Amino acid sequence: MSPLAATGISAPSSACRHAWEQRQLGEVAEIVGGGTPDSSNANYWGGNIDWYTPSEIGASRTVGTSARKITHEGLDHSSAHLLPAGSILFTSRASIGLMAFISRPSATNQGFQSLIPNASINPDFLYALGPYISRYARRHAAGSTFVEISGGALAKTPMRIPSLPEQRRIGEFFSTLDSLIAAAERQEALLRQKKQAYLQLMFPQEGETEPRLRFAGFSGEWQRRKLRELVSEGSIALKRGEVIPRQTGKYPVYSSSASEDGLFCTSDSFMFDQELVTWSIDGGGKPFYRQHHRFSVTNVCGYALILNPQTLTYRFLGLAMGRAWARAHFDYSSKAHPSVIEKIYILSIPSLPEQRCIGAFFSTLDNLIAAAEKRTKSLHTLKSSYLQRMFV
Repeated sequence: MSPLAATGISAPSSACRHAWEQRQLGEVAEIVGGGTPDSSNANYWGGNIDWYTPSEIGASRTVGTSARKITHEGLDHSSAHLLPAGSILFTSRASIGLMAFISRPSATNQGFQSLIPNASINPDFLYALGPYISRYARRHAAGSTFVEISGGALAKTPMRIPSLPEQRRIGEFFSTLDSLIAAAERQEALLRQKKQAYLQLMFPQEGETEPRLRFAGFSGEWQRRKLRELVSEGSIALKRGEVIPRQTGKYPVYSSSASEDGLFCTSDSFMFDQELVTWSIDGGGKPFYRQHHRFSVTNVCGYALILNPQTLTYRFLGLAMGRAWARAHFDYSSKAHPSVIEKIYILSIPSLPEQRCIGAFFSTLDNLIAAAEKRTKSLHTLKSSYLQRMFV
């Protein structure tokens, strides 16, 4: 079942689409720029009028309050304008094309060309046209010092609009879809926050030998072991991958990237058919726990092999190395070579049964995060698909 079908929302059908009129953005909305009051005049700042900057836009569909506020005197003595509630902020420089509704009368700095919809267009429908308007704005932006889109140029954005009843139906559809996306993103963010909180509680803090939160039946101090000691005694081995050219095949090849789980390409051959802990040597040192599957790693990727399974589990080792990595600092000039991390990483290690309990707990949490991330991506893909079908 698709994410949309699971909600019971009916999607618009192309079969009921009537002729749409060709218009320009300036015909359906007033386009209003912004301004900044004199920053040296204290009488202009600290009032009750929201005053937005582009950095505050893009995280949500609607904004409710700004970081800084101006006074009515500041508004009157600048080129800022008071926009009515329901206006759509539109960033016109730096990150061109970020949009958000305002929930109450507000002003902006000069990095905006905001839209005040008139009676001929439904505000939710206009907001749904955002990706198309943004593409046009980026293509027609100009400037020598910095690139921006002027109000006059933005007003010429061509668009096709249907009747108001059809606009309302389309606007409601995308508004509901945006609400689903926002809820999914909040759920994903909450799960990630919970994971970080549990990592703090279920591992000893710096200078401590016991965690503050434990499973029932476990007690006593954890061992503090240098990674080098574990290598020297033969408990683990730290190695690096092989030079692998970019190719296409059946099995994943992981490299130094911290995004997309470190995926580099795919190959018809594989180096491993097991659990493993890998990390990026060139890309900042971030560790990854790899569940049991067939895969390879490139030469800019390190990996840890557990040689004594009575000492460590892979899932716990990945978590412990992640904790040590968070206290270190690696970048593209300071690389996380095996010979480097074995000298500086110190791991706190409990008994094997407690490792298994901790590993199982975080595996379950990671599965929940992965499911939430998948749902978020599916909803974004669904929205993009409908936007493509309806407006292009």
